[in-house]
Amino acid sequence: MPTDSELFPDAETAAIAHMLAEDRADELTDMLVEGLYEALRILEGEITADTWH
Repeated sequence: MPTDSELFPDAETAAIAHMLAEDRADELTDMLVEGLYEALRILEGEITADTWH
């Protein structure tokens, strides 16, 4: 049977797989939503008025 490192080469993917296996989907969803909000805050800071057409 393959080990986690063989199935999931990076730590982030392995962590997500463990959260799903442990039925912690709500916690994972909260983390993903926070990540999306952070990405939007970063993008919002890069948009300037002259880029809108």
